[in-house]
Amino acid sequence: MQAVGRGFRRALLLALCALLFTSPLAARTVSGLYNASVPVKDRSPAERSRAAAAALGQVLVKLTGNRAAAGDASARPLLSRASTLLLQYGYANASDGGLLLNARFDEHVLDRELSERGVVTWGHQRPDTVVFLVSDAEDGRQLIGGDAPGALGETLLRKADTRALPLVLPMLDLEESARLNAAQDWEALATGAGELGVRYGAPAVLVGQLHAANEGVWEARWRLTIDGDALDWQDEGDLGEALVEAAVDALGDALARRYAEPALLGGAERVSMTVVGLRGAEDYARLSNYLESLDTITDLFLRSVDNQRVLYEATARGGRAGLAQAIGFGRVLAPVPGQVDTWELKP
Repeated sequence: MQAVGRGFRRALLLALCALLFTSPLAARTVSGLYNASVPVKDRSPAERSRAAAAALGQVLVKLTGNRAAAGDASARPLLSRASTLLLQYGYANASDGGLLLNARFDEHVLDRELSERGVVTWGHQRPDTVVFLVSDAEDGRQLIGGDAPGALGETLLRKADTRALPLVLPMLDLEESARLNAAQDWEALATGAGELGVRYGAPAVLVGQLHAANEGVWEARWRLTIDGDALDWQDEGDLGEALVEAAVDALGDALARRYAEPALLGGAERVSMTVVGLRGAEDYARLSNYLESLDTITDLFLRSVDNQRVLYEATARGGRAGLAQAIGFGRVLAPVPGQVDTWELKP
């Protein structure tokens, strides 16, 4: 490490000690990846074994982003002995009066087993998606927002949790409410909501409109925009909640294709990265804590530091592209235009 000023070095040591007592400033970090809840008939060992396999199947979908992960040949041996991978489990009453098995699997053991089988996992850092959802029925238009999500919003959030997708529901302030209510056709609604979504700074915006059609049939239109690329589709069914669940699955599949591609995340490379804009020891502590929280980085080495600039070498899953993707999900670092592998610490 190059020489640094005595005062800065002392403050740096104090800040590093403070890391032990502060929570990490992560990017958008998803929790509960190794947890799942499944219904059970009773508390018998046989039923627990069956439910553990079902729970592990849900966890594999969360970890990989792949809805078919539980049916993959590499996963079948794990499912057959899912009970042995449990870290803890318990029972709880379901909202419908039934019984649930709450399962938590051993993160380190499961990660090792998946790695040995060549199964690539997505990681904890995932992109936000802002969801603008409206429901048009005979009694008028309903806007689904964060403060009062209603039945459709609760379905949306619950389904997103099973796919480990971080969602943001809009604030529905005066501007948002007025613009969404004023949209008289699908294109106006999708365009207007997409423009409103920019204020949230999320990589993805999902816009949905449910319309009560004839004889109890619901029609749905959706537009998903990821980093400027748009995808439109339509659906219909008897239940609006089922259409919302299907849309979340489509969202999860699209995000996984873009951000959890095994060809990208399957390898690891040694990369250098420079971070500028540090104004003192507190900034250095915040930066170190943040980088340590990124599971894309498997090894981090500090090469040099001064009052404004830090140089690291890191082993990153997916190499430079994988590291840039993980950092891009958060709001801690911004790329410096025209400078390769250089990032600026945001205030």
